[in-house]
Order: sequence, then C-alpha cells, then structure tokens
Amino acid sequence: MARTIACAAGYGGSQCIICERGSFSTGGDVRSLKPSCKRCKPNSSTKDIGAKSSESCEVCRAGYGGSSCSICNPGTFSLGGNASVPKPNCTRCGANANSVTPGQR
Repeated sequence: MARTIACAAGYGGSQCIICERGSFSTGGDVRSLKPSCKRCKPNSSTKDIGAKSSESCEVCRAGYGGSSCSICNPGTFSLGGNASVPKPNCTRCGANANSVTPGQR
C-alpha cells in the first residue's frame, strides 16, 4: 500500500513546491495533505520564500510603505520592504519626476 506524504510547512500544492515570496503554507494535515500556498494580504509580503504562517507576511509590497503598509500617495514611491527594512516609508519623487497614481514602485 502506497503511503501519502503531507506537505511540510512552507510548501504547498500537489508536488509540495516551496511557497513563493508573498505566500505561505502551514503544511498538510488530516483535512488536506497538500494545501495550496496562500497569498499574503494585498499590501504585504514575506521576507523570503518558504514562509510557514500568515505572521510571516510582515513586509510591505512595492508601492506600499509605513508601519501599516499603506499605499503610497501620488508623488511618492516605495520599492517594498526586505529583511533589513521590512516597512520602509514612501519616498518623495526626485526633482523633475512625479508619480500620478497611488502605489508607485
């Protein structure tokens, strides 16, 4: 009899592939051995691939900034957070440059 293996935390899908940056998986259980990786909320991401819980969604996505990862206003931008600076502030555009829509990267 073949044994079915559950995906480990940080992996998902039918082939138990590592979750991409911006997604997470708590791993398989008796209800679902091979769950899909779940996307973080629209304004947040993970520091790295293979995140194991929604708490890992603590980095601002590009176009968002500040302590609550709010969308950047026109005239500002954000490249998004990283391990060193997870929640960067939105930065004003330089001289002779401007962004006209919110959420510029």
